[in-house]
Amino acid sequence: MSTTDRPTRTRTRRSVWLSLLVATVVVLGLAAAVAGTGETDTAAGIATGGLTVIVAAVVAALRIARRPDRAGTAQRLLAHQGDERDHRVHTASLAWVGLVAIMLSAFGSAATYLGASGDVIVRALPFLLLATAVLSFVAVDRRI
Repeated sequence: MSTTDRPTRTRTRRSVWLSLLVATVVVLGLAAAVAGTGETDTAAGIATGGLTVIVAAVVAALRIARRPDRAGTAQRLLAHQGDERDHRVHTASLAWVGLVAIMLSAFGSAATYLGASGDVIVRALPFLLLATAVLSFVAVDRRI
């Protein structure tokens, strides 16, 4: 099924906008709760990171609504408008992230045994996995 010949459904659009609204309320509520404990820097990080992702999702949803034929795979997935190919790309890239996560945890355990700091390893893992997610998504998207 192609994304260009499918009729737009208002129910799907409403669910996207409702989920973005709920996500905004959750992010701001979590930031307010953390700020209430005195951790204002952490609250600012939560608000900044969460709202950045929400703005990216809004941009993707608007682009999908205006020009569905020019939207990319990631934008269709963010707006819940992906077809079978988009879902295959997403699943395959997450499979690569899972494989790399297992390998990195094994290497991290070995590095800790050899004397590396556990804090450094734990703090580096999310960045390495995020880089893996982006690179595998791009590679699989171009290949499939």
